[in-house]
Amino acid sequence: MTNLKIQKESIAIIGMGCRFPGANDLNEFWQVNQDGIDAITESPSDRPTKMTGWGGFLKGIDKFDAAFFGISSKEATKIDPQHRFLLEVTWEALEDAGQIPEKLAGTNTAVFVGISCSEYHQLVIQQEAIPDIEATTGNHRSMVANRISYHFDFCGPSLAINTACSSSLVAVDRACHSLWTGESSLTLAAGVNMIFSPAITNRFINAGLLASDGLCKTFDAKADGYVRSEGIGVVVLKLLSQAQIDGDRIYAVIRGSSVNHNGSGNGLTAPNMQAQIDLLQKVYQQADIDPSSINYIEAHGTATLIGDTLEMKALGAVVGKDRTPDNPCRVGCVKTNIGHTEAASGIAGLIKVALSLYHRQIPPNLHFQEPNPAIPFAKLGLKVQETLEILPEETEPIRAGVSAFGLGGTNAHVILESVPSQEKAESNLFPLQIFTLTAKSPTALQALAQRHQAFLEDKPEASLVDICFTANTRRSQFKHRLAIITESKEQLKDQLNIYIHKQLSPSIFSGQITRRKPAPICFIFSGESDKIKPLIKLFYKSQPDLDSLLEPLELILDSHVGNSFLELIEKENLENIVHSQLVDFICEYAIAQLLKSWGIEPAISIGYGTGNYTALVLAEIFTLEDIISLILKKEDLTSTQNFQPAKIPVVSSITGNTI
Repeated sequence: MTNLKIQKESIAIIGMGCRFPGANDLNEFWQVNQDGIDAITESPSDRPTKMTGWGGFLKGIDKFDAAFFGISSKEATKIDPQHRFLLEVTWEALEDAGQIPEKLAGTNTAVFVGISCSEYHQLVIQQEAIPDIEATTGNHRSMVANRISYHFDFCGPSLAINTACSSSLVAVDRACHSLWTGESSLTLAAGVNMIFSPAITNRFINAGLLASDGLCKTFDAKADGYVRSEGIGVVVLKLLSQAQIDGDRIYAVIRGSSVNHNGSGNGLTAPNMQAQIDLLQKVYQQADIDPSSINYIEAHGTATLIGDTLEMKALGAVVGKDRTPDNPCRVGCVKTNIGHTEAASGIAGLIKVALSLYHRQIPPNLHFQEPNPAIPFAKLGLKVQETLEILPEETEPIRAGVSAFGLGGTNAHVILESVPSQEKAESNLFPLQIFTLTAKSPTALQALAQRHQAFLEDKPEASLVDICFTANTRRSQFKHRLAIITESKEQLKDQLNIYIHKQLSPSIFSGQITRRKPAPICFIFSGESDKIKPLIKLFYKSQPDLDSLLEPLELILDSHVGNSFLELIEKENLENIVHSQLVDFICEYAIAQLLKSWGIEPAISIGYGTGNYTALVLAEIFTLEDIISLILKKEDLTSTQNFQPAKIPVVSSITGNTI
C-alpha cells in the first residue's frame, strides 16, 4: 500500500458562532448538548408558508439589523434569511475569536460556506411581477459566501459548497487545505440551512425518510428516519503556530481532514460502507494518528436502520479495531438533540465536538432505548454515549472524529484534538481593571452588556484580566460606549446589572461619541518617577513584551553605566541628581513604549523637568543615546546641533509653544 502519511501543521479553531434549534448562541448550544435537551418542536406559526409536522426551527427569522451591515430595509426583505443570519453569526464568530473586522479588511481571509437549499427565492418572486437584480443577488446560493467576503472586504477565496448533507464539513476540509497551502492566513468555514417551504419535507415524508414521532433515534432499534431542522454555524480557523504567537484562545485543533465519494456503489443516494472505510483509513494515515487513540466519534447518524448499521460497521473496521472491552470508542450524534440540519449538519457536529474537547466533557446521545440489533457495538469496539461524561485532566490529548455523508455520495471526515488547558491564574498585580463595550446603538449596547453578564454567570472560571483584555482590545469600536472600573468578576456582574437596569454608579460610564474622528491623545511626562517605579515592577511581572521593547535601552545603559534597567530603578540613590534624572527618564520612557505597544499612540506630548527628555525622544527630536549621554554628562539640552525635525508636536511646559 502507498504510504499516505503527509505531515501537516495542526489548525486551531479560535472562534465559533452558531444558531441552532433551542440555541441562539454558542453557550446555549453547549447547554443543549450538555443537558441532553431535545430541541425539536412542532412547526411554528410565524412562517410565511404553512409547514408540516415536527422540526428544529430557529427563532426570529424575520429579525435582522440591516443598518448594522449597511443594508437598506428594502433590500433586506429580498435577501434570503440564510444570508442575513450568516452575516450576523460570522460577526459573532469573529468577535468570539478576538478578530477585529476592520483589521482584516483587504487580507487574504477565505470564506467557505456549505449550503444546499434556497427556498426563500420562490417566496420573493411571488411577491414581484418583475423580480429585480436584488432578488437575484439576495438569493443566489453562490452569493452566501460572496456577501460575507464583500461586507468584510476579505480578498481570499470565497466559495459556496453544495454536497447536500456533507456540505459544511466539506467546507471545513477546503478551509483547512487553504491554510495548509498558504492560500490564506485566516479562514472561515460555515454551514447554513433554513426551511421556508413544506415541499421538500412532504417529499421526504412520502419517501419514508422522516421520523413519524419527531424523534431522531440514531443507533436505536426503532430508528425510522430523521427530523428536518435549521441551523447556522461558523468557525474561524488559523494555523496553530500563528494562533499561539497571536495569543488566541483555542477551542480545539484540527489534525486532519479528507473527502471522498462512494463511486457507483449501490445507487446514487445509497451509503457505501467500503467508501467510508477507505475515507477513515486515508485521513488517519495522513494525520499519522492511530485510530485506536480516538476517544469519540460524532457520527453522521441519520437514524435509519441501514444507514446507522453501515456507518457503525465502517467505524468498527477502522476506529474500533483491536480495542479492549474497557476502551471502546464512544459514539454519539447531535441530530438526536437538534435534528438533521442538512447542509449545516457537519458544522453542527464539529462545533459540538470542539466545545466537548474544550470543556473536557462528552455529552449524551438521546433517544437510545434499545440498540439496533444489526449493530454489534461491543464486537465493533464502539459504545453509544448515553450519559454526560467528564474526562479527567490527565487524559491528554483527547481525540475525536466528525463524519458527514452527502445524499449524493460525497463523504467527509475531520479529526479534532484537545489542547492543554489554557486557563491562567487570576492576576492580582493590579487591583482595578477597566472593562469596555461599544455598539452601534443604545439597544445593541444593552444587549451586548446582557450577553457579557450571561457569560460571567456561565463561565465562573474565566479570568477577569482576560475578559477585560478581549473586550478592550479585540472588539470593533463604535459610537455608543460603556466603560466600567471594576475589582472582580462578581463586582463586574453587579455593575453590568446596574447598567442594564439604567441605574447610576460612580464606576460606570456610558455615552455616545459625537466626534467624527477620535480625540487626539496627549502624553504628559511629569519627570517624577516615585509613583511610576512600583508600576514598572508590576509591568515587568505581568507584561512579557516589556523586555523586548526595552532592549535598545538596555544596550545603551550597559555601555554607559554598566547597570540594567531594573538594577537602576532598584537603587535608592536620591542624593545623586544624575542618577535620579536617569531613573525618572527611563521609567517614563518604559511606560511610553508599553502604551505604544498596546496601540495607544500620542498625537502630541508635554514634558515637565526631566520629563522633557522623554517627550523629545518620543518625538524623535533626539535619539535615546543622545538623551542618556546628555543626562550623564550633566549638559543642557541647548548645548547640542543634533536636533531632528519633530515627528509629533512637543509643547513646552514653560512657554506653551510647540516645538
